[in-house]
Amino acid sequence: MAQINLYMFMGETSRLPIYQTVYSGSLKDVSTLKTILAKFETIAGDKPVLVVMDKRVCQ
Repeated sequence: MAQINLYMFMGETSRLPIYQTVYSGSLKDVSTLKTILAKFETIAGDKPVLVVMDKRVCQ
């Protein structure tokens, strides 16, 4: 069974998804995280962003 990584950007108040994307589970999580955070920054602008992630991303 293939592994995937799902990244979601959700509204803090609404808790509805604003942005989501799926990446192959074989990609390095740290490099993918940098790309995703850049996309989140584009969407959020200068508003604060809270990131919640699995500890495996930082290993």
